[in-house]
Formats: sequence, C-alpha cells, structure tokens
Amino acid sequence: MATITDFNNTTFQHEAQLPALPVPPLANTVQQLLAALKPISSPEEYEQLLFEANDFVNNDVIKLIQLHLETLYKNYPDKNYLNVVNNDMTPAIYGEIKSDILPRNPYLILEDDPYAKTIHPPNQAERTANLVNSTLKLIVTLRNFTFKPDVTPKNKAPLTMQCFYHLFGCTRIPDFEGGTSDISMKKYKHINDSRHIIILANNQYYSLEVLTEFDEDLYRETKTKHQILFHDHELVDIFQHIIDETDKVPAEDSIKNCIGSITTQPLKNWKKGRGELNKSNPEQLKLIDDALFVVVLDSNSPETDQEKTSVISHGSSVLSESNIQSGTCTSRWYDKLQLIVTRNSVAGIVWESLTMDSTAILRFISDIYTDSVLKLAKNINGSEYTLFDEAVTFADSTILKPKPELIQFNLTDRLQFLIHLSETSLADLINQHEYKTHTVKLESRLAAEFGLSVDSIMQICFQITNYSLYGRMVNTLEPIMTRKFRDARTELITVQNDSVANLCKLYITSANSAEKFAAFKECCTMHQKQYHDAMLGKGFERHFMSIAQVVHKPEAARRLNKINYELPPIPTFDDEGEERIKLPLLFNTCVDKLSNPELLISNCGNPALRLFGIPPAIDQGFGIGYIIHNDKVIITVCSKHRQTERFLGTFHKVIHDLKISLKRHASFIMHLSESENRKIEFQKLRIENELSHVSLTDPSLKHPISLTVTNNSESGAVTPMERHPSDETTTSTEDGGDSDFELLGGYGYFDYGNLDLRSEDVSRTQSYLNSGSQSAISSALSSRPHSQTNLSKYALTHGYDIKHKQNLTDRIRDKLMSPSEESMHAPGNGGTTDAGNGSAAAAPRKGNVTFDNGDDTLEKKKKKKKKKKL
Repeated sequence: MATITDFNNTTFQHEAQLPALPVPPLANTVQQLLAALKPISSPEEYEQLLFEANDFVNNDVIKLIQLHLETLYKNYPDKNYLNVVNNDMTPAIYGEIKSDILPRNPYLILEDDPYAKTIHPPNQAERTANLVNSTLKLIVTLRNFTFKPDVTPKNKAPLTMQCFYHLFGCTRIPDFEGGTSDISMKKYKHINDSRHIIILANNQYYSLEVLTEFDEDLYRETKTKHQILFHDHELVDIFQHIIDETDKVPAEDSIKNCIGSITTQPLKNWKKGRGELNKSNPEQLKLIDDALFVVVLDSNSPETDQEKTSVISHGSSVLSESNIQSGTCTSRWYDKLQLIVTRNSVAGIVWESLTMDSTAILRFISDIYTDSVLKLAKNINGSEYTLFDEAVTFADSTILKPKPELIQFNLTDRLQFLIHLSETSLADLINQHEYKTHTVKLESRLAAEFGLSVDSIMQICFQITNYSLYGRMVNTLEPIMTRKFRDARTELITVQNDSVANLCKLYITSANSAEKFAAFKECCTMHQKQYHDAMLGKGFERHFMSIAQVVHKPEAARRLNKINYELPPIPTFDDEGEERIKLPLLFNTCVDKLSNPELLISNCGNPALRLFGIPPAIDQGFGIGYIIHNDKVIITVCSKHRQTERFLGTFHKVIHDLKISLKRHASFIMHLSESENRKIEFQKLRIENELSHVSLTDPSLKHPISLTVTNNSESGAVTPMERHPSDETTTSTEDGGDSDFELLGGYGYFDYGNLDLRSEDVSRTQSYLNSGSQSAISSALSSRPHSQTNLSKYALTHGYDIKHKQNLTDRIRDKLMSPSEESMHAPGNGGTTDAGNGSAAAAPRKGNVTFDNGDDTLEKKKKKKKKKKL
C-alpha cells in the first residue's frame, strides 16, 4: 500500500488532506436501521426490534465499542476505522460469498472498438492486444505515481486514490490464519514480482512477462519504473498463436485442467479448493496470484445484448456428444481482475467486488477505451495523444523478449475431484440463472423540472415493480461512493422505508394520478437526501456492521484494543458463551435481512460502456445493474428461478405511467425552453407528421389536422374521418408506446405561436365543406381541449420568435395552397368556392396570408353592368 511518503506525488497529492471517514452517532445508526427494517417486518417483529434497539444503545459493551471507534477517528485521522476493524486486507464487511448463486463478480461490457466501423475491424487478437497495452500504460503510470487523481465532477473536490492500489497484482484469498470464514486480499511483495499477465483460453493457462524489470538507477534516469515489452502488433501474434493452439485441445483434455472453476464456488468449497491448490501447486498458484490481471480469450461470438451479457459474465455451458463440458464457463478466474474478449471482439471487464472498488474500475475501463479512441485519432492526423505518463515507453525491439509459457498443473486425485464438483455445480448455476437486458426511455428534462434525479426515479420504480408483482416490501441495497474520505470506498443504503411502502400500496389502488405523483416525488426526494447523506459519511450500514464485526471476530476487538490502549479493553468473546448471545439487536433474525438483500441494485457506467450487470445476492433475489445515458437507461437483470422478463415488463409499465404523469404535470414553457437542437429536431418531426396527413387533391385533407364530417346535418351525427396509420400511437421497444406529440394536446403544427392561425384555417375549411349550415365540425373543434399555456404572456416575452415561426408557417401554407388557388380561379369554380352564405368570411386573417375566394370575378361583372348603364 502507498505510504505517507508517497503522497508528495501526483496520484496521492490530495490524500493527506482528505478527512477521515466519520463515525456516525450510535442513535442515528439505530434510527436508520429501524426505518429500514420496519417495512419488511411484521408489527410484532418491529415491536421487538424497538425494545432491543433501546437496549442496544444503552448496552455497556456496545457503548465501549462505539467509544473505541470514535477515539480512533479523533486520534488517528490517517486511518479509516472500517479498515482497522477489517485489518486493511480483510474487507469481509463488504460482503461474503453465501448460498448457491453465481460468482458475485460485477461486469462491464465496452462499446464496440473505435475501428469496428472501418474497412478493417479488429479481430479477437487485435482488440485484445490493443486493450492489454492500454492497460499496461495505465499500470506503469500508477506505479510512477503520475496517474491523474480523481475529483468530483461539479465541485472538483479530491477523492481518495487508495482504491487503485488494489486493482492490479491483487487476488482474493481465504483467511486461513483467523480460523473463520473471512475473506482476505493478497498482493505482491515487490513490483518485480508482478510484471506478467495470465492468458486463459480453453482452460489452458499461459504466463507472459509484459513489463521490464524495475531498476532504481534506471528509474532516476528515465523517470519510469517499467517499459512495455511488446508493441500491439507483437502482442497480436502472441495472442493469435495461443488461440490457434488452444483450439486444437480436445474437450476431454481441456476439462481436466479447468482449475478456475474452483473460484466460482461458495465460501466453504472455495476455501477447500484453494487449500488443495496451495498444497499441490504452490508455485503455479503464486504465479497466478501475483499476475497483474487475467486475459480471457473466449471462443464464443455473442451478437445480442443478452448473449453478450451471458458470455462476458460467466461464459457458456455446453455439453459435448460425450457428455463433457465444452463451454467456456470454466475458463475464468474470479479471484482476480479479468479482461475478457470474445471471438467476435466483444470486450468486457469482470472484477472481484469484495476487494476492488467499482468507481476505480469505471475510471480504469473508461481510460483504456479512450486510449483506443486516441489511437484512431493518431492514425487520422498523425498527432500523438495520451492519457498516461509520457515517460512510459516501449522497450527496444532489438532486445530478446520473453515468450508465453504454458503453466503445467499437478493434478492430484483430490484436486481432480474438487474440479469435477466445481464444474458440475457451476453448470447447474448457469442453467438456473438467467440474464435479461432492457432499454427504457426517460424524460430526463421533465424529471429535472421537478428536481428528480434519474437514479432516484429508477430505485423507487423498482420498489413499485416488486410490490406490484409480489405484494410485499423487500430489503434493497444500493452502493454509494464515499471516496471523499481517506481510504474509503462505499456505503450501502437501504431504499425501502415507510414512505416508499405507502407509495407502493397507493400505486395499485384507484387513487388519482396527482396523489400518486405527489407521493412519488416525496419518495424520490427522500432517496436523494439519503444518497447525499451516505456520500457525506452519514450512512448506517457500514457502521452497524463494523460493530457486529467486533463482536463476532475476536481479532477485530484485539486490533482496536491495541490501538486504543488507554481505553478499557473490549471483551473478545473468544468462546460462544452466553454473554455474546445476550447482546441485543445483533442476533435478531430481522437484522439478518440487511446482509441478505432481495434486490441488489447498482448504477455504474458512462458513454464508453454498453452494459453493466451484477448477480443477485441471495437465491431468491434479483441483481440489477443499469447505465444512465441522456434520455435512456439500459438495464440488466439477473435472477435465479424468478420471472425476470415479467419483472422487466412490469417495470416498463411503471416507467410508462410515470412519464405520463410527468407530461401531465409539466408546463409547456418548460418544453419550449429546451435546447435549440432539441427544438429543431422536434419541429422537423412535427412538420413531417403534419405533412403526411395533407392531400392537395382531397379538400378534407388540405390541412394537417384531423377533421370530422357531418353525414347528416339535421341529425348532427358526427363520423370521424379515416385516420392514417401514422396517426396511431406507435409502440417502441424502448419507449413503451409514448406518442411523439402527446404533449401538444392534439396540436402539432410547428409550434404554439400558430394556434390562432390554424383555427382560422379550419374555419375556412369548414365553410368550404359545409356551406349554408351550422357545421358539426365547429362544435367538435371548439370542444377540443385548449392548451394551458398563457400564449399572450408567452408572446410578450418571445414575440420575435413567434413572428418568425408565423412567417415560416405562412410560407409553407402558401406553398401547400397554391394548387388549390389555381383551381379556384378555374372556370366554373368561382361560385362554388365563394360561399356566398358568408361563412367563408368568418374571421379576419392574421398575418400576411390571404385566401383568394373568387370575389374578384364578381367585382368585374358588377363593373361591366355599371358601364352598360352609363
């Protein structure tokens, strides 16, 4: 880990000034705990929780633990109390592997390579070489301490960079020394021990040295600790050779070497497998553990988003004709960071969530993708661009370079037995789980008008979805970044509370939309506050679980006692005695629900990423990951034996209802204040939609508005005119059936400044069609819902814009009406169009456009009669 002396460099320049993660007051933690448990507990259970909560805050042992944590915070600002409790390298507080679920490794899938649309799109070896070298540049930059530190987007507040220390050259291992079910983290002892990568294809393991050896004297001269050994084209040859060789390995031989399947197992079996590997293959296991990262060359070629999700997250499970596993699911190593590239060049990252921070992974994957874009830019204009340390260079091509070495394992009978059980168990899990992807459109601008964040909208809608399907509230956890504090990672917040529970119940009733929308806004506001409080270190989950950790793990209590030696020591509870069981709240079955979320929901991503997903935390749970783009959200849901597709369908309906409510309660002026590009885009759509309804040969379709024609003027029966297919509300897989013009209240003629003009045009058409009688069209149009926009007020502030739009409207109308004017002047048409009944002259025209109704012909006849009389 970086020491305090390293903080003078670029990467850790702000680290010493960052505050320590605060220890929340005990009463606040208990209060938030009760608020989270109330909706998911029965009245009797909650009454018992209240009773135990009061005893908890007044218990002498709990108060002593709290005193130790607070003293640690005050006296040691360079320490994070969570890491002290977990001995830095034992982040068991971040979760444990429980139950038979897929490996709890989140994943991100990159967008297509920047060269994918060129004449020569990259193949598997080429894209792998590109991403590997970009990753090596980032690693050397990190080791040179010249990696640019992260800051918050808005305020540019510095964030801790310690989490990057655990990305490369680290591995997850069982904690054998403590004799518990803890998970520890192992890192190389010296940087020269970690200069290689592991290449995994068809269960064949290769080790390839990719960085030069660190030399202190050379470092002073070159200002870089390593050089990169291979250029992209050299790596392409190496990877292609490995692909060709491993493709020749028969399934019968490949499956015997699927060591990585051990890393997919629950804690108990995984611990046994690692122990056997350490006994029979200590050098091979150390080589893998010390590697910078693992490169997986997957032989699948996924095309759809759902296929990409399955292949990147866990590979494929396929049985050969001889009933042998021939899929790629066993060619994984979940204890380390994995870079996975498929045969058709789909790339993704799978990381170990208990030891690695998701925001650090996001920065890493975004930087290496950006480096690919910069390489394309260099090929276009020849300029050199880089995100990384300019001192990072490639080694001289004349030196002797290493070759990939195949790792040979000592496959003992015990190890083969464990491998076989791991493979069959993994195949069962893959067949039991399913991934579904879905894209929804969100009116983010409308949401912003009401002060709602997209993340809050998503979280509350997922709560409504689950309640609509199953009629009960469940524990839901969402990770929140806390990197504003020194050496901090994440806090977990619970989404459910009493207000959310009331909203879910209200949603499925016949309550009016205004009441539902008000309750929805209130829940979103509460979630946003909870989100921001967690970022400021005011969450409760990490604090409460650290107290539980001290009670359950004697080693944690001893570490606190050693640091705070001036305080009374915390009892270690080495034996499972009555004293530990008597501690209130910690052993309540309802509290166990906190560490077993049925909904595990996380938001992670940026434009460089296509998909993000996470497996469920428990057997009957859902794992939900989503990426927020401008006006759409891409969701990935994973579950085991649940109605995943139905869950997404219900969620889509909830989102659709929300969008209708947003539009119903939004003001027209807000839409008019959108960006110019947005307005131009919508204006083009409106014009196209309106003109598609115009027919210059049919008088009833000369105007872009749906009309009704009276069949019988006496009866007053109104028959709707035939609608074009384009009038129907279209349903999109992304949009859920929203009409493009729903916000216009039926009006879609360019913009709102032309409403008066359009009504007059309609009047002329009415008189043309129904001369001599009161047309039912007028009543139909007059009953049309009017816009709530104050057009006169809007005209005062946007007068020039309205005049400009009116002129545009007039010019287009003139263009449309010119053929009909010619027909009106044709012989025999004057009397018909004249509408001597007077209805044609209904209202005076505004603007510069006038209709010629044939009156000039009558004037000429009158003048001729006068001349004859004279």
